[in-house]
This record gives sequence, structure tokens and C-alpha cells, in this order.
Amino acid sequence: MKQKSNLPYKYHPYISEYMYSVESGEIRSCKEQKQLMALVRKTLDDPNVYIDAKAIEDSVKIPEPYFPFKLYAWQRFLMLAYMELDIKIMTV
Repeated sequence: MKQKSNLPYKYHPYISEYMYSVESGEIRSCKEQKQLMALVRKTLDDPNVYIDAKAIEDSVKIPEPYFPFKLYAWQRFLMLAYMELDIKIMTV
């Protein structure tokens, strides 16, 4: 799946790509995945939330030369959750 440039979301492209795929029906998804998209949107729309685009890009790009395959859209989307969890652990 190629990254789309004209997505109707204002988030990082890795986040927007997967959200669009789930919500548009481009990929098959369950009720819980659709609920997750609503939760992610609500969370990311909070004006106090900062998306560290460089950290997300680095988490995908730095290991990329060492593997003979590319990550799927859902795997790139998970970088947001991993980064968010890491920040919460560090700030507790």
C-alpha cells in the first residue's frame, strides 16, 4: 500500500494512511479497529497533544536498511502508540 498524499486527515502521514484505510473500508477491519480510530482521533485532536514527527520517522527509517522488507501501514501506525507509551513511562 502506497502512502497517499491527499488524505483527509491532518496527522502524521503514517497515522493518516492507516486511519483512512480503516475508515474508508479500503482494508477489512473489525468494529474494535473502527472504535480505535475514533479514540485516536479524539486523543490527537486535543490541542495539548504533540506529535513528534521526527521520532516517528526515525523509528521507521533508521532500522529500514537492515531489513529486506518494508513495514505495513498498520505497523507504521503502531509507532505512534509505541512512542506515546514510551513517553508516559518516562514521565511517571
